[in-house]
Amino acid sequence: MERCPACRARLGEEETCPRCGCDLGLALQAERQAQRLAAAAIHALAAGDAAQATRHARAALSLKDDAWGRALAGFTASFESRGEEGQTRQAPAWPFLARIWSAS
Repeated sequence: MERCPACRARLGEEETCPRCGCDLGLALQAERQAQRLAAAAIHALAAGDAAQATRHARAALSLKDDAWGRALAGFTASFESRGEEGQTRQAPAWPFLARIWSAS
């Protein structure tokens, strides 16, 4: 979180806004959980589980709606497709996605 949602002051690492005193603890926890879920989505996609990747990406998006989350949710959903029997096929393994995510 770069700015306080209450007063728009620039934020550092504190869980309280230095300008207005707003407690940002829960909002920061939600943001960190969204980051963990996004990482889990990328790892699931790298492991070939598109359905699980999509679930994680959508959960991350529900906690933090931003361009990155929308792109990730759309990207993971694009790997889910229906087979002839109506079963969800697994995405191909993309190990480079996991390496890219862990490098950032």
